[in-house]
Amino acid sequence: MKSTVNQSELKIRQVVQRELFKRGWCYRQLSKMTGVPVSTLNQWVNKSQHRDLHTAVEVSKTLGLSLEELLFGGSG
Repeated sequence: MKSTVNQSELKIRQVVQRELFKRGWCYRQLSKMTGVPVSTLNQWVNKSQHRDLHTAVEVSKTLGLSLEELLFGGSG
């Protein structure tokens, strides 16, 4: 069974901003911890760049979230 996700359903921006705020981090700190360039994170969160699985995994691991929580929101 194939599932299609509407981009508007994704909550990445809100989740990343919430988690950075909770930790007192900025994108530069997240970049250092994930190995993902700051420019990529900014573009990724602002929907101007294709979101690849590797970046999603690195960001979710670093923030201590499941992929589902990162992409669709959840407890926080």
